[in-house]
Amino acid sequence: MKKTLIATAIAGAMSFSVAAQAAPVVYGNIQVAVDLENDLTAGDNGSTFGVKGENAMEGGLTSFYKIEADVNAAAAKSADSSATGDDANAFMVGDQAYMGVKGDFGQVLVGSKDTLINDFVQDVVYTPEALKGAHTGVSGASEVAQLQYTGDFDGVKVGASVQLDGDEQAMQFVAALPVGAMTVSAGFDSVEGDIAAAVSLPVDALTVGAKLEMTEADDMIIAASASMDYSNGNVYGIVSMSDAKDQTNVAFGATYSVASNMYVYGEFGSGDADLKENLAGTYVGAALVF
Repeated sequence: MKKTLIATAIAGAMSFSVAAQAAPVVYGNIQVAVDLENDLTAGDNGSTFGVKGENAMEGGLTSFYKIEADVNAAAAKSADSSATGDDANAFMVGDQAYMGVKGDFGQVLVGSKDTLINDFVQDVVYTPEALKGAHTGVSGASEVAQLQYTGDFDGVKVGASVQLDGDEQAMQFVAALPVGAMTVSAGFDSVEGDIAAAVSLPVDALTVGAKLEMTEADDMIIAASASMDYSNGNVYGIVSMSDAKDQTNVAFGATYSVASNMYVYGEFGSGDADLKENLAGTYVGAALVF
């Protein structure tokens, strides 16, 4: 029955407006990193493969969609083994999949996607290539299906979401507004009343970002970064402090473009390698985007 309904819907959409249908965009990247502190171990560093697109609708609306999977460029495979049920060795694992509608009102989507606090606050601090990144306190509806709204009103961006996994149904509320050359953003997560705020300031080729996260678990996280675009890549530094873990981590790195769609990098960071978010290790690597 389900396949019949889908086929009927597709046929109806095609007969409604074939001219409005845009071809899907196939995209992805291949990333490999070498751990210089672990016997030159090479592994996948977040390779992805995805399909996305959008189609014009009546009334000035546009529908859009995206399906993205993590691809393991270092997946082990042999004749007598199977990756089934083992995400660590699986060749491909689902990451994001959502669909929605956008227009002058903003956009509404449903599906699995990064959280609003991740997009509005946590991403303000520079994300390194191979290092796991700055400490993160607010998680909320991460990596579950959610209903999400975002809108832009004269430069003031707002958003609200609710997770749809049938558990705690966490809600997140965010806002970002320009203050001179700066952008100030804040977010609230309903699971434990966690709050987060961030500031981003671009100055020519230099971008400075900082965030503060306060969690119900009495953890205060402060992180900051500075990155500079030198035409052929970026040079960056990151510092991250977690009060609950009584730890301050620092990292430095640089990227260099060897082609319009390929770059190499080197990174060094100090931290606790056992933590989910940390800046520990020494890596070199490469990424190709298509």
